Amino acid sequence: MGTGRHATVVGVDWSGSKTCGKAVCLAECELRDECMHVVQVVQAHRLPGSGWERNVCLPAVRRFLREKLDTCVEDRRSLWVGVDSAMSVAMEINGGRKPWKAWLGHVKKNHPTPESFREECASLASTCGPKEPKRRCDAMARTPFAPQNLRMYRQTYYAATELAWPLIQEEIGTVVPMMDPCEDKVNLFECCPASLLKSQAKSLYKPYKGTSASHRTARQHILDALLNGQLLHVPVELRASETRSMVIDDTGGDALDSILCAVCLAACASTTPLPRPRIPWDPIYLEEGCVYC
Repeated sequence: MGTGRHATVVGVDWSGSKTCGKAVCLAECELRDECMHVVQVVQAHRLPGSGWERNVCLPAVRRFLREKLDTCVEDRRSLWVGVDSAMSVAMEINGGRKPWKAWLGHVKKNHPTPESFREECASLASTCGPKEPKRRCDAMARTPFAPQNLRMYRQTYYAATELAWPLIQEEIGTVVPMMDPCEDKVNLFECCPASLLKSQAKSLYKPYKGTSASHRTARQHILDALLNGQLLHVPVELRASETRSMVIDDTGGDALDSILCAVCLAACASTTPLPRPRIPWDPIYLEEGCVYC
């Protein structure tokens, strides 16, 4: 893999909603030398051939990543993609399937809908006690919800079946750490903006998704912390002047979250050539996944 100081980093604020084109947001960044440059932040429905509906939006996202991969291969640099979504579940509810790709194949083959996926998770979880099973990395990174939670299961399902699976099947994608990173593939990592803020900037961990003046101020404070290096030991620069207002004015926080996903990977590669989890390593991450924050 290329060095951590020369990579294309794409942060993806993910969604599994039917009209996810208005929620999925991508931040394309260049990590070079001592700075991370935010090249563009784009809503998924504005990608070529995309739209509001999930069945046209998600293929457009994959095409965008393929195009970035082609450029990265030509320029001999890595492509890291930080996704604000799990692509795995706890071992207690994966049906004992190993390796992780076996679980992924099972979900794609046997669960045509996210509701079917959640039903299986609930059935397996019923034998685990009263608490909803969480992955080891969820506990360590203090993520807000388990991947199969009522608020998250659609997001998890579509990240696994409509992002990870197609890229792996085309032999142009890998999901780290369950699979090895690869120089000439789209390297997918799970990231969590909330966990990043909790661990690196507790004073900024305030509600920032909403239409109130306080929500807008919170988004502005987080963005300013990125630009002055508070959340990353290298400066973040916005290549397009209009990006600042776009991020601050986005009441859903999707644009900001996409940048924070990219920042998660840059922070995890601050002293190493590849992003490495900053939570203590556990071999179970090879099956359950890991949160890079």
